[in-house]
Amino acid sequence: MSTIEKKTIRTGITEGAMARLAIKAGAEQVSAKLKQALVKSAKAYARKLVRGSLQYTRHRGGRTLAKRDVAQYLRLTGVVMYV
Repeated sequence: MSTIEKKTIRTGITEGAMARLAIKAGAEQVSAKLKQALVKSAKAYARKLVRGSLQYTRHRGGRTLAKRDVAQYLRLTGVVMYV
């Protein structure tokens, strides 16, 4: 795993953040097990997104993960983006 991947997965995704997200989506309460499951799922998605995007970065000969690399990967996976 590269240092870019490690930094992304190590920071930012907390149980509190997942609880706030669920509450904003309309939930009144969020169980502890659900918070843990959401964190695990979000980290797995972030890991997959960064790994796929890094393939585009390496292919173009770059060392910095750019917005366009993420956009290309998301297009490949079928995510519709309106920018």
